[in-house]
Amino acid sequence: KLAVAGVLLVSAVAFAVQVTLQNARIRTERDRASFEGEVSGEVSDFLVGLFRLADPTETAGEVVTAEMLLSRGTSEIRASVGSSPAVRAALLNSMGWAWKGLGEYARAREVLEDALDAAEPGSEDAGEVLGRLALVELKLGDYDASRAHLEASLAVAEARADGPSAAVARAESGFCELEYDLGRPDVALDHARRALGILEELHGPLDEQPHPAVASAASQLASIQELRGSIEESEALWSEVIAALRELHDGAHVDVANAQLNRSYLYRAMGRMEDARTSVLEAKEMLEEIYGPAHPDLDSAIAQLAGIATDTGAYDEAARIYTDLLERDRAAYGEHLLTSLNLNDLAGIARRKGQLDRAEEFYRAAYDMQRRVLPENHLELGTSASNLGTVLRRIR
Repeated sequence: KLAVAGVLLVSAVAFAVQVTLQNARIRTERDRASFEGEVSGEVSDFLVGLFRLADPTETAGEVVTAEMLLSRGTSEIRASVGSSPAVRAALLNSMGWAWKGLGEYARAREVLEDALDAAEPGSEDAGEVLGRLALVELKLGDYDASRAHLEASLAVAEARADGPSAAVARAESGFCELEYDLGRPDVALDHARRALGILEELHGPLDEQPHPAVASAASQLASIQELRGSIEESEALWSEVIAALRELHDGAHVDVANAQLNRSYLYRAMGRMEDARTSVLEAKEMLEEIYGPAHPDLDSAIAQLAGIATDTGAYDEAARIYTDLLERDRAAYGEHLLTSLNLNDLAGIARRKGQLDRAEEFYRAAYDMQRRVLPENHLELGTSASNLGTVLRRIR
């Protein structure tokens, strides 16, 4: 865990130095040397103080975790790294994104909001923080805030662009995720195509020169094509994406895991259940190796295993998995779309087993929760209302 924390902090420092050097270019040559010296000193002091936490004489032998270092680092930045707003914004940005990586979405939002306050309005740094904040808010189910911050991030990126822009592509990709979660696949598809087109201009097609950003955008497009029923296009794209990602990454990697998980959805839709199970188990094993068993990013893989169990008639196994997942999501999110989907899934199992009263109970709980947390025109509201109506007709 300490190694993971070290990687996060090295990433934070690298990003901080990159950002501050970029800001230094707008200064005179005379001021640049002084500014970079200030930055270097602040970052060095920050790291020296932070890694004292890993010194056995300081911790009395206590095992240091990534969460401990992030907590200490966040506190240190807020308390003492204040003379240079650029450094403060960069480090808070990296810290906030690291909290998101640990699945601590509320904490991530809080830290990224601090980063936004410290960043220069309209700067490249501010645009990136806005985009990251939007994605964290999407995880939290705050769709209005996510859209507002994505719009602000895109405005910054477009104002600064003088050609194909990776920042514009990131904003388009964020809008794709938002529209996908809101059940608007056609709108999401437009954003996915725009993001991929920009990144291919910058880095070339995926089959010629694998690049992580192009692979990520192609993954989004493959997922949406599957959702819209374009099965052959989706399957071909997933094969291309996974081949590229395996070339880019050795061993377990979150991008490979997510691609394998998403391809399992496609296999399940095609009725290829053994392929779906093999693909999702590989994804789950990778995610557990990377994150540990309690991280919320495992939830989708767990839900997919339950769905496969349902489709193959293993209803008791599916009910057990969905019940465990419901408790995980209640603890992590409270009332949320994901929690309601678990209730819907449990209702579906009860309906298949002929337990109609229990199915009604779960469907009603899911529908009521969705009415509280989702926009009124969300696709899932119609699905849940239809499910509840079907059960009520059978009961009465």
